[in-house]
Parts: sequence; structure tokens; C-alpha cells
Amino acid sequence: MNQNSVRINRLTHRGLIFVWSIALWTGCHNNAMGPPERAVSGHLLVAITPSSTDIRAGQALEVDVAITNTADSLIELCKGNGTAAHLWGVDSKYVKLLSYQVVDHPRCTSVFTLLPGASRHWKERFLVPSTPAGRAKLMIAVQVINPKRCRQAYGCDDFWLTASFEPLTVLTER
Repeated sequence: MNQNSVRINRLTHRGLIFVWSIALWTGCHNNAMGPPERAVSGHLLVAITPSSTDIRAGQALEVDVAITNTADSLIELCKGNGTAAHLWGVDSKYVKLLSYQVVDHPRCTSVFTLLPGASRHWKERFLVPSTPAGRAKLMIAVQVINPKRCRQAYGCDDFWLTASFEPLTVLTER
């Protein structure tokens, strides 16, 4: 081996040690921030219950949203400000947007803990748009934040949980 190859081997060796140490630190750092979202979201169940199954255009529809912890251990969460809600026509094929709010890089403002089997409820309110009469399906997505995976400059890691309810009956407009 000549002198140049020894220098390259030393530099390569140092470079690999540097890259390996950064990768190791990043992996440990992320694990210290809590489990990744896929591990948490797999243990959460969302259910929705509308205040009425008969709706009509222009009417406010109030929906009870519940997140339940199905894991054997407690889970800490924050409810994000993002929501999406759609009505899907069953008899007449259509999709109507009720609400769509996305928060990129959300912040965790209120942490809550769900014990195993416990639920957290809240209400969402939507205005029903002009929609053909008939059966419909309500679909809602809620933004959830892992409070242990937040960074000051970036915000928090989030994920979305979805639920649906059917049948709703869309009544003719008055």
C-alpha cells in the first residue's frame, strides 16, 4: 500500500465512524422522544356519533367524537386542530365537503392521558351543505399529536385517525 491509500483509508474510516455516530445519536434521540406514530395510532380507535341521523341542508350537525385507547398501557396525546369531514352519497353518488382544516407542523397545547380502555370525547359541529335527498355516510378524520415528539422549531409529529357513520338520511330541503 502506498502512502496515499493509507490516508484515504484513515479518512474513510473516520468518515464512517462519524456517519455511524450521527445515525446512532439520531436513533436514540428519536426513541427518547417516544414511540413513532404508527406504534401509537395502532392502539387508538375513533368512533363518531351524530346528534341526529336525519339531516337537511342548512342545518348544523353536531357529532360526538371519541378516541379510545385499546392498548394495555397508557397513551399520552394531544388533539390537533386539523379536521376533515365529508358526506358520501349512498343512493346518489356524490361527495360533499363539510369541513377541511389542516395544520402543518402543529403544536401540542393540551396533553391528555388515556388509560387502557379509556376514551376522550369532544364535539365537532358542521353545517350541512345542499345535498341530494337519500342515504349518506359521514366520514371524519381528526389530527392527533404525539406530545413526546415535538421540536421547538418544527412543531410536533402528527397523524390522522378516521371514522365513519352510516346511514344518515338526508331529507329534502324545506
